[in-house]
Amino acid sequence: MDNAGSVIWDIAHFNQKKKAADFFDSLRNVFAVYSPGTSQIYTNYDVFWSSYNQEKLVVLPNQHAHHDTFFEIEQDATRASGIFVIPGEIIGREELYVALPKSKGRKTKPMLAEKGIELFARAYEKKYPGKFFVPIVTTGDLREFNKKAPLLHLHMLDVSRLAALSAFKREDLKQSLVGRLGNISDVALA
Repeated sequence: MDNAGSVIWDIAHFNQKKKAADFFDSLRNVFAVYSPGTSQIYTNYDVFWSSYNQEKLVVLPNQHAHHDTFFEIEQDATRASGIFVIPGEIIGREELYVALPKSKGRKTKPMLAEKGIELFARAYEKKYPGKFFVPIVTTGDLREFNKKAPLLHLHMLDVSRLAALSAFKREDLKQSLVGRLGNISDVALA
């Protein structure tokens, strides 16, 4: 089950391993996963406990959906966004929230995920005309807050830097990933 195309999260240091796995699994229809080892993005994937180490989560592309994998994604087209997706329980609520980056590395007050991501996307696209906020998740983005609750850091993909892809493929990739954000309001947290 563990192979070169996988994205592996070591969650040995997490106190709430199952909670972290369930949290990430609840977001699988919202965020695609980037595998730096294969230079691929998976929009349709499965999450497993490692067959040899129950302290690792393995993300593999769905073997029956090859059309949902994007190839030739250079790692230098990705960068950290500073956005954290958090379950409301961290702040005493039930919904899904985001903490957005603010100047000098500080975070803003958490806001509902759908609204926060939309706000960030508009601000980003205003600051960088012609660029779009295209979120992805990669190795190390699943984290634990105060050893009590999981959270997910987001990376961004700059599709304009994907020189190996045609303009059509870049647009298809952007539309596929941004379109998934519409599912964020459907996320049910356990």
